[in-house]
Amino acid sequence: MTFGAGASVSQVCRFCRAVVVRTDRDWKNVGKAADLANTASRLAVSDRGRFRGRGFEVLGRVQLDHGQGPWDEFYVRFEDGTWGWMAEAQGNLYVTQLIADKALQLPPANSLQIEQSVTLGRYGVFKVVERKTARMLTAEGELPSAPSAQRLYADCHGAQAAFATLDYNDGTRPPELFVGTIGAFSEVTLQPRGGERPGAQKVALADLTCGACGGKLPPPKPGIERIACRYCSAISDSATMAVLARQHAARSKSVLPLGAEGTLGGTKYTVLGYCERSAVIEGEPFAWQEYLLWSESVGFRWIMCDEGNWLFVTPISPADVQVNGYQARWHGRTFQRRNENNATVAYVMGEFYWKVQIGETVLATDFINGSDVLSSERSSDEIQWSYCSPVSFAQIATAFGVAPNAANLGQTFTPSSEGSGAAAAGGAFSSLAIVVCIIVCIICVAINGDGEGGSSGGGFIGSSSSFGGFGGK
Repeated sequence: MTFGAGASVSQVCRFCRAVVVRTDRDWKNVGKAADLANTASRLAVSDRGRFRGRGFEVLGRVQLDHGQGPWDEFYVRFEDGTWGWMAEAQGNLYVTQLIADKALQLPPANSLQIEQSVTLGRYGVFKVVERKTARMLTAEGELPSAPSAQRLYADCHGAQAAFATLDYNDGTRPPELFVGTIGAFSEVTLQPRGGERPGAQKVALADLTCGACGGKLPPPKPGIERIACRYCSAISDSATMAVLARQHAARSKSVLPLGAEGTLGGTKYTVLGYCERSAVIEGEPFAWQEYLLWSESVGFRWIMCDEGNWLFVTPISPADVQVNGYQARWHGRTFQRRNENNATVAYVMGEFYWKVQIGETVLATDFINGSDVLSSERSSDEIQWSYCSPVSFAQIATAFGVAPNAANLGQTFTPSSEGSGAAAAGGAFSSLAIVVCIIVCIICVAINGDGEGGSSGGGFIGSSSSFGGFGGK
């Protein structure tokens, strides 16, 4: 066994999966690592690449789970000799490095609250967007420390796409701070290593079939966790293809066909999923529809139809939003609170980047400025913000090749001055958090031609794409 970086402390043998820790005197075998679960990550150990002009090599990876399914984080060595972590979520790449500043005091883990502001010295002020405990399932390659069974972490967003992870490990060591940035995976120039890529699906993705009805399913995109069969509506886990739930027939017809491709704002998208959500406002039920889009260049986005109004949903950084009572400020604009309610997933079809479940509920809050909407979706341990801007159905119809009057074939909406209460919420859970994780996540700041907006983390980044609907917008 050889180590590719001086910072590496442990390594998983690629032949027998024994975990070996090196000390100042000798080597210590601390057991065996479990087999890796199938994931859709586009990175793999031994890959080389460049991100924003900076070369890197992937030395190892850890696989974690906080109860919503596994995700990967990759230990990388940069060409200048330093090391850090990379992780992929919702089409974004999170890149962080350890901050060895003993003068910087991190807040106690039990004091952190969602959306709390945390000052991290010269790195700026960050907002907590996700606080969870994750289990380390397994690992491969080299690691900068001995594997730990449990990790308590807090993911934070800062200005200008800054990202930080406060890693409290299992509580037996001092916490660590990792700071970095959020970028698009499309910014990576990757040189994959040869041979089989660990974690790759062992079956031909083109041959996936629904376990309930046998219908052919599309090959899942990177980051997809759930697939809802378009033929029988059964929901399956994308890794095991186990049937998890069966839904009753859709109450409305999906206007945009799954798999349709189109260009909005100069970006090419594919329609991956369709979701219906509902809320009760002043005793009256309201429903709206959300469509999950995928782009190779920007990751996931959402289109939602709220009471006949179509909106394009973009994830934004919680660090850029300041809430004061019934007002929210974002990019110099003031939005007035319209409503706040519990948004619940009622029906899904297609592919989703979090482990969506019927009945999932988040607290959705909408703020409006003219026809634009800021929306937050919050659970007990994660929050997502989204910016929703109007888009004409004529533009959508042209982009995705549907009839201009196709919107009339969908569900009939009941007009209300209150709105559905999830204008932006369509995304997360629709960004089914907006999905949207965490998540998170996210959850990011992106400024694209298709709208304004915009977790890797060192240490351990929460899968900001886990909370049904969070992970999203």
